[in-house]
Amino acid sequence: MVKIIMFLFHVLILPGILLIPCYFRKSYKDIVVPAFFGLFLAIISALFYHFFIFKPEYFEFNFLKIILGIFLKGYVLPLVFTAAAYMVFVKGELKKKINSLFPLWISFYSIIIPFSVIYGKTDFSFFEVFLRPVLAGCLLILLKGFAMIIAASGCTEKKRIVLAGFLIFASLCLCSLVEALWFAGFIWLVWALPFAFTVFSSVVSVLKIKSL
Repeated sequence: MVKIIMFLFHVLILPGILLIPCYFRKSYKDIVVPAFFGLFLAIISALFYHFFIFKPEYFEFNFLKIILGIFLKGYVLPLVFTAAAYMVFVKGELKKKINSLFPLWISFYSIIIPFSVIYGKTDFSFFEVFLRPVLAGCLLILLKGFAMIIAASGCTEKKRIVLAGFLIFASLCLCSLVEALWFAGFIWLVWALPFAFTVFSSVVSVLKIKSL
């Protein structure tokens, strides 16, 4: 029973976060297309990983490689790939597409994270089941806020765009650092502080997004 509750939380937390903008807007229609597109891309990615990607049988501890791997493979490449695919294959105004990235990414990670945690494993840690999807959700909330700043700025307010771009990079680095510290086996106090800061920042961002 406990394991069932654990995995229900693991699977449902990201879709639950997706309901936040729907609650503020009192509408669900804006998330349908990007959400289904994100699910489609996630299923394709999971199938590709299952059939064509093979994990190495050895592990060499190198913290720099760990954090770069999480930064690139866990966040940057999937976010860029899904956003680019959405921009190419879905019609609409650029500003509307940028604002649709949040449901796209949430749907994508709601499949990819459970798949990456469960795939080929029989034992799961508290961080993987509870905190990793929360961390990803908080990151995506932050990216949504910064993306909205870029969309609202257009090409006229370059300082705001540069600042938003820097904050996006910093958020990606922070979340990658949290995962890398946990993966490398540091005590929980080391990664709990940046994790708590990420959660706090996402809550502030939600309050800001509500007013945008």
